[in-house]
Amino acid sequence: MPGVLPMGFKAERIQVSVNQRKTRAGASETHIVQRAVPNHDNQIWERCQLAWKLRLEGAGIKEIMEATRLFKTPGGYSTFFKNRIYTGDFDYGGNRYVDFVPAIVSREQFEAEQQQREVRAAKRMKKPINPSEEPRALGSRHLLSGLVFCNAVDGEEHPMHADTVPEKEGKRTRWDFYMCTTKKNTKNVYCNSSRISAKALEEAVIDALMNDVLKPANLRPIADSMAKMLSERNDDVMARIQAVQGQLDQVRKGISQLLDAIEKAGFSSSIQGRLADREEEERKLIAQLVNLEDLIVEPDAIAAVSEQQINEWVDGIRQALTGEDVELARKAIRQFVAKVVMNEKAGTIYYTFPLSSLSRVGLMPHTEFESVFSP
Repeated sequence: MPGVLPMGFKAERIQVSVNQRKTRAGASETHIVQRAVPNHDNQIWERCQLAWKLRLEGAGIKEIMEATRLFKTPGGYSTFFKNRIYTGDFDYGGNRYVDFVPAIVSREQFEAEQQQREVRAAKRMKKPINPSEEPRALGSRHLLSGLVFCNAVDGEEHPMHADTVPEKEGKRTRWDFYMCTTKKNTKNVYCNSSRISAKALEEAVIDALMNDVLKPANLRPIADSMAKMLSERNDDVMARIQAVQGQLDQVRKGISQLLDAIEKAGFSSSIQGRLADREEEERKLIAQLVNLEDLIVEPDAIAAVSEQQINEWVDGIRQALTGEDVELARKAIRQFVAKVVMNEKAGTIYYTFPLSSLSRVGLMPHTEFESVFSP
């Protein structure tokens, strides 16, 4: 991949050839290229995933900046959320290279965000908005967009794309459905799953949530698990902070000794070089400490969840699912349901307990509820 890599990726250098020159010295030219791979240093890749997750849940740039700290200005996030590379596809030289790198979001989720960007821009400029582009209109057609996966191929999960057969006067009504992207891309060769009615699936999922999942007895164990997990995670982060702080103390001691040597012996290029290396180590360790300290969860946020809190949360989700505000229902589902995995005419809901923003960082365990769809 040429040029400067986008946020979330780092270069993996690969030697592709060595050409021998026809010279007396027998010099050679080594040809190196770079491959873009996820950058897990300081959890950058994970923070990019969180940024997209929050954006798809409707979070604003300010909230995303506070949670991820990927860029220093809102402008960085504007570029970030319109870069197609996060779908795995790479546009270069007038061509699109599909599945070029690992993806963070589906193509459908990316396109939905671009539509929302246009809507927000139009509102800022006070331009008229096409009703079909309003968030509620989009949400009303595909309530589970980006959450449905196909498991027809054993051991694999493929995203299911939401699509529509348009209405044709006098012949048919509009039909919304979910279709396996692998089935579509391979023309039924790799996956031969059937299309699933969007209306039937969404009704089945809401019915399962209302009647079988949204009960305090189901959510109590998840809430307890969250408190235990966050407490254990804090202990682990504190141990890592102590280790990094110890390394930082040693590096700073080394810097002090090198400065003393420079004062006594005068300028020395070798000592200056060693000092520069130690100062670079110091900067990296400080950056690690900052990121580790950001992971610490305040004790108040780990407090056990009361029965009243659980009941209030259940009531809130139920009201969102049964109300008239489709966008509110969609947001409630996205905060609660991790994914819906379909196999033939049955499926499984994977859900968690979004008590607060803490549950969005991927720490919460997922609980399964099977057979959500059997028309």
